[in-house]
Formats: sequence, C-alpha cells, structure tokens
Amino acid sequence: PTLLEPYIENKHAYLKRIIRWLSFLIPFSLLTNALIGLVGYVELAWAIAHYQGLFLVALTAYLLLRGLLDELIRWASEQCIRRFRNGWLWSQALLKPFHQVLKLILLALSVMGLFELYGWGGDHTPLININLNKLLATKLFAISNTVTVTGFTVVELAVLIVILIWIAHWSREFAYRWLFVHTKDLGLRNSLAIFTQYTLIAIGITIGLNILGLTWTNISLIFGLFSLGVGLGLRDLFNNFFTGIFLLLERPVKVGDWVTVGTYDGQVSHIGARSITVTTDDRQELLVPNADIFSKNFINWTHRDSVVRALVTVKSNRNDNPNRIRDIILEVLAATPKILTNPKPEVYFKEIDKVLLEFKVEYYVDLNHISSRSGVRSQFLFSLWERFSSEGILPPDA
Repeated sequence: PTLLEPYIENKHAYLKRIIRWLSFLIPFSLLTNALIGLVGYVELAWAIAHYQGLFLVALTAYLLLRGLLDELIRWASEQCIRRFRNGWLWSQALLKPFHQVLKLILLALSVMGLFELYGWGGDHTPLININLNKLLATKLFAISNTVTVTGFTVVELAVLIVILIWIAHWSREFAYRWLFVHTKDLGLRNSLAIFTQYTLIAIGITIGLNILGLTWTNISLIFGLFSLGVGLGLRDLFNNFFTGIFLLLERPVKVGDWVTVGTYDGQVSHIGARSITVTTDDRQELLVPNADIFSKNFINWTHRDSVVRALVTVKSNRNDNPNRIRDIILEVLAATPKILTNPKPEVYFKEIDKVLLEFKVEYYVDLNHISSRSGVRSQFLFSLWERFSSEGILPPDA
C-alpha cells in the first residue's frame, strides 16, 4: 500500500481500500495455508487455498463495483444540484435511498456469485439445499384465527416499513420545497406539507393492514387496543397529536411567528406532531407540547402582522425643558435604523415630580427585519444617552 497509494487519486478512495484489504488477506491466506501444509494436511491446504482465492476474486469485484457505484451516484448528485432548482432535495430524497437499495442488491448479487464460484448453487449440493419459497410460505402465527402471517408477509411488511420511514422523512420536505413552493403564505405552506406527510403515512398504514389481510372487524379490534393504550398511559401523546392537527387547521401559530411562552421569547422554527419548537434569542430550542398552546396563555406577536409596539420610559431632571427633551427623543428615534416611521413614534409626557420629569416613548418595529427587540431598544438608548450628554441634560438625581 505504501508504494501504490501515492499513485492513486484521492477521488478513487475505493482503489486504496481494495489495496489495503488485499495487502492483508493475501499474506494471511498464504500463512494459514502454509501452516496447515506444514503439519501434514497438504490436500486440505490446497482446497482451502482454492476457496480463499475465489473469495478474494469475489471481494475485489464487489469492492470495485461498489466504488464505481459510489462515484456514479456522487456524479449524478452533483449534476442534479447543479442543473435543477431543487437539486439538493432530489439528491437527498431520491438518489440517496436509491443508492442504499443498489448497494444492498450489489451485496446480494456478490454473495450469490460467490456461491456459484464455490459450486454451491446447484440442487445436488447438500450444503445448501433450502427451498426459499417453501421457507417464506411457512406459517408463523395467526391473528384472531383468521389472518395467517407467513415469511412473505413479514418481508412485505418490512419493505413497507422502510418505504413509510422514507415517506415520513422526506414527504414533508418534498411538499414544502417543491409541491407547494408557489404558496405565498408560509404558514399555510407548512400546514399543507404536514398534511401531505400525514396523508401518505395513513395510506401506507392502510396498505399494510391490507397486506396482513385484516378486515374492518380486525381493524376495529386494533383501534380498541389503541384506545386501551390511550387510557393506560398514552393519553398525553394522543392529546398532543390531535391538538397538533387542530393547530394546523386553526393556525393560531405558524412557523416564523415570534411568540412569548412563559418567560421565554423566541421564533417558532418547527411545528411537529407532538410539540412546537421555539428558538429563543440565545439560540436555545424550547419544546412546547401542542396541548399547552390550547390550554395555557401565550403571546403571538406576529399573528396578524409582524409590526409590534415597544415602550420605553425616559426620566430627566425636573429643571429641563420638556419640549426640548421631546424633540431630542423624536430626533433620536428618527435616526435609529430599525425603528419604523409608519406608524410614527410618539413621546408622551407622563409625570412631573419634585425631582424628575417622566416620559413614555412609543415606537414600532418589524420583527421580520430585526434580530431582537432588545437590540433595537439598546441601540436607541445608547444614542439617546450620547445626545443627552452632548446637550447637557442631567439625570434626575444630579
């Protein structure tokens, strides 16, 4: 390997892998056969060497074909991403699982090819004399004495489960990024994507029940068992699931909304079957059960639109001119970039005390165009302090 690997390009890593395997297996095979021959079993050593040689041929062919397959899929993925608008989605959702299936098929064909090289594929060979069809058709157990489960049933269900996992993983993303890409309302777009996912999963479950041969009587029995499970401890899980469906229909909250839940402020980043995810200002992921959205109070700052009001209290010395202070505050508000001019900011004279004047400052920001409300407030107060300092306006306790 030390001599050969420098001449192999990095993109052909599978060739290096083949060299490493052969550099270990060939000396190992020679050593074991030599030891067997030295102790007197020469014919056995030649027989083992024959099978080892065929194994090395099959292994080399498998590693070579798998490396070429990986390169082909990688090239197809790059072309897909480069040429199509949603190329990344097509690459991850279709090419990647297709690649896994092809690798499994290649492995199975390699094993079958090795058996043929060994001469184990014929019916006359006693080593492998198993009728696969007969094995898969063997009855394993029965459901309600009406449905018989065989090996074929298990294989079909296994394939269906794999397909359902793929659907659950990619259908929502596929619908959101491609099927409903022209839907302008992002909340409606997200709801449609989730309903698409649920619908496809429900269809898959129905097909699975038909594969088992279950009638509506059997299905009602299964639902009865589910109801028993709900009563015994799955009540909260099902409550959150069905509440999530109502959230998608009523849409009191959608992805992208700024909300306040308890003492946490953040943006809704995900609406799932069990909970919604709120990303707070310090990048924490807060998981809120769907049932809490209906049963507890929370604030959705952007339910109708993303423009919200902010209030700031400003105090100054009793001897200052309140009209001048109002003008300075309005000028600072107008100079702060993220503060909106429509609705226009307002300054209200709130209180006259023995030692201070108190003002209530009201301005508006668009949550879709700022990183945080605290940042805008901080920028405004910094600018206001610098302006007060240059104008000689003193705090109340001076």
